[in-house]
Amino acid sequence: ENEVVFRNQPLQPTYEEKLRQLNEFKDVARSINDNENAVNALVDRGHSLVQLCEAEHLKPIISQISCR
Repeated sequence: ENEVVFRNQPLQPTYEEKLRQLNEFKDVARSINDNENAVNALVDRGHSLVQLCEAEHLKPIISQISCR
């Protein structure tokens, strides 16, 4: 959902619409930053799980989550 907001950036014709879009981007960026620690913890636990159980099929999934 958040990725789509940053990918979809049509040009806005008026100053007010540009400000609205900018504020939307700021809100999404703030939401991402607020959740960064939780996502990092999840990725760390995923890496630990893969190392402990040697589940090779989970490595690509953890890698995708880590990249996002």
